[in-house]
Formats: sequence, structure tokens, C-alpha cells
Amino acid sequence: QLNHAVVDSGGAGAAVYSLVVDPGDSVATLDCLDADGCEVTLSETNAVPGQRLVILCTAATAGATTLKHSAGVVNLYNSADRVLPIGDAIEVVYIASTWSQIGNYDSAP
Repeated sequence: QLNHAVVDSGGAGAAVYSLVVDPGDSVATLDCLDADGCEVTLSETNAVPGQRLVILCTAATAGATTLKHSAGVVNLYNSADRVLPIGDAIEVVYIASTWSQIGNYDSAP
């Protein structure tokens, strides 16, 4: 499991963060510490074909956490960015040099 704290950008808008995972990583947690929100991209660095990853928003101390859609790199449902409220998660799999969303977990009842 990887725990990622996305630090404040210092008033320059939303913090931009590239989530890099290692082969074998299966869970990544995110904590946004920027009042303007956090924009998270998923890197292909170190990813291996067939790797599955659950990305969980464990805290949004300040602003919203947004996972960014990026055609050919990260394909999310409806080709749209995904805001992750606390407790929500998405699952992606790395296939043919692209992370593709295969699951969506909503913590709301």
C-alpha cells in the first residue's frame, strides 16, 4: 500500500501530483492538503501489464481530490475526470500501455 499526501501548492491553484506506482503495488491512498484542491494524474512509469490498482481517497484535509482523465494514459469512465470524496475509490488495470478504469467504489449509502 502506498500512502500519498498531496502537499499545498502555496496559493498557486490546485496542487498537481503524479501518482507513480511500483510493480506489485495494488492500493494507493490519497490525502489532499491543498485548499484549492488536488489534481492527480496516474503515471505509466514502472507499471506492468495486468497490474491492478485501487486508488482510495482517505482524506481531503482541505480541497477536493480529482483523478484526471488523460486519453491514452488514463482512461476513466465517460472520458471524464473523477472527483473522489473521502472514502471513495476507483480501480484501474494497466493494459496495452494504458491505465483503464474497471471499478468505481462509492462510500455513500
